[in-house]
Amino acid sequence: MAPFKLRRLGTMAHHNKSESFEPLETVSEWLPKSKFFKALTTPFDYIPMESLKSLKRNSNGEACPPMASHIKTARGRGHYSIPIWTSGGPWKWAHGLPLVDSRIIFAAEPHPFNHTKEWYGLGFLGDELLQFMCRTWDFQSEGSMARFIADVALNKALLYPLHGKYVSTIIGIYAGNETAHVVTEVPHRRFWVAASPDMPEALKRRCIEAYEHLHSRGILHGNVGLDKIAIGGDGRVTLLDFSQAKAIEPVRDCYMAMANPGDLRMELRKVKCLLNFQDAVEKERDKHNWQYHRTCWNSEEQEKQDIDPNYVPDLQDIPEEERLDPPVDVDLEGWVAGPDYIPDRFVVPGTSPEQYAIAVGEFYRLALEMEEKDKTPTSSPSSSSFSSGSTAPSPSWTLRQAAAQNLQATEQPSLAETTAESRKRKAGSTESESETPSKRMRTLGAHETVAAGPSRIVAESSHSPGILKVTASIHPSIMRNNLDHGMPMIKVIDFAHHIPPPRARVPNSLEEKDSPSTRSPRSSSENRRPPQKRVAFSAGRDTAFKRYKVPRSMWHYSDIQLRRETNKRLRRIGSGPRQKSLALQAYELRKKVLISHSVERRISARLQAKRERERRPSVVESPSTGPTTASLQAFWRWLSDTGSRLTTY
Repeated sequence: MAPFKLRRLGTMAHHNKSESFEPLETVSEWLPKSKFFKALTTPFDYIPMESLKSLKRNSNGEACPPMASHIKTARGRGHYSIPIWTSGGPWKWAHGLPLVDSRIIFAAEPHPFNHTKEWYGLGFLGDELLQFMCRTWDFQSEGSMARFIADVALNKALLYPLHGKYVSTIIGIYAGNETAHVVTEVPHRRFWVAASPDMPEALKRRCIEAYEHLHSRGILHGNVGLDKIAIGGDGRVTLLDFSQAKAIEPVRDCYMAMANPGDLRMELRKVKCLLNFQDAVEKERDKHNWQYHRTCWNSEEQEKQDIDPNYVPDLQDIPEEERLDPPVDVDLEGWVAGPDYIPDRFVVPGTSPEQYAIAVGEFYRLALEMEEKDKTPTSSPSSSSFSSGSTAPSPSWTLRQAAAQNLQATEQPSLAETTAESRKRKAGSTESESETPSKRMRTLGAHETVAAGPSRIVAESSHSPGILKVTASIHPSIMRNNLDHGMPMIKVIDFAHHIPPPRARVPNSLEEKDSPSTRSPRSSSENRRPPQKRVAFSAGRDTAFKRYKVPRSMWHYSDIQLRRETNKRLRRIGSGPRQKSLALQAYELRKKVLISHSVERRISARLQAKRERERRPSVVESPSTGPTTASLQAFWRWLSDTGSRLTTY
């Protein structure tokens, strides 16, 4: 879903008086001056709660018969048929209740390749007035049935444990013969805002943790964007829009696409670049620049060997990290937010300006606390709070200044003080004392601390290399403490950097080579290669290609032609040192021009490939004939009764 691009439908009473936003203006004075907090303090169209309560329940709005179609009225209200989702957790009471008298308040524009309607609405669930987000599928559109089946299978089999943590909880799934509706709860009861590169580092870290938890379950989001990450007023991160999601082990016969570990690593790198987490953009650019310089260096070394057959080229090998994760041009692939990017914000209707100002102030306080928890070492008992000599940061301070004051207040003792203290303990100890704490026997009630993290195993599957999973031998108290938002979360190993190498033999072009520092030293007779027979460029094309074992790309053909012209020029003007130096200078100049033309062709090819990917849908389409009513009824019965293929909770 993209709940930030919603537009209000119909006419509804709203107020936008300047004096009503005085509390919000007061709060904005002591917030950091960034685009993220500027978007939070922008005035909005206030919709009073009285206009929402005017929605009356229809007197004859009872539950529809099973498999009945969606009934629409002139005011956009209707009934939904039987649910195919078993509600649990806080929404267990809603199981089996129909959602009646619904009204669309905000709606988003439909995506050209995603035939779903996303909207924010109100309705009665039992006797409760409910505010919800909804995705509606129209089965008359081609491919809608396949996307809906994949979405239900993904939520039932893989995403359900993340509901309420990093994914919106599903209240119910209501379906008929022509339409289906997935009703979810809102990310926050007051407001939520999209992610931004200039938001506090603590919020960025929560976004990275959300994707790490998603990848640890073998799920690829597939549609990464800053507007797909919603940050609620309580600081909780919610991932949106799983319409293009994939799985390492997809559910069979449910139109789910398969992903591989390389896709997960690439997606996590893209998220870090979009958020600019720990200067990820600069790191990716340096990585791409090193690849370009390494290619130019190897090309120059190969040219020197072509001129002098006895020359041993000093070629730079491709690092193992770049073989698994190739460098990416972040500026061409859309991994960097634009300079004019401003995060979108959604205020829940019925929230007054005073309530919103209080919610923004509470959100900033929570961000400060999260920043302090991340900056403060957990092993030091005195670092959890400010010392008695320090003062709490004023509201006008930024998060970086607050963290700096916290670090100054919790300075570590010097090495000399630590050594002197340890000597005093040794001098005061006696022989009658017991063993040191590190050598004592562990009792039955002892267990690892929360900071130690759980133990892990490598589980292999038939579709991919090993996937890291957390073992079940974790103490219950650790799990209980980690479920609390006040405690540090269980550390999940970065799924993108600890995948074992494949067992299959790697092709020769990717085989690992010894580096100059680890290879065995050569003897004096091996310092120079034996002279090889020079191959004239005027020879046939096949003879020239046998010598250069590189792919026959456009760069290769241009380089061969350039060498031919250089040799002809050397033979024409003679072989004196002056003539040879002039020819080599001309060769280097033309080579630079050739490299620039090659880079331009590569950039244009990438842009053309990107346009083709954007025009081409990346989901599985359903048969063109379309489903029949009988087949749909059989599918709903199978989806409601079976428990073998899909894991229900």
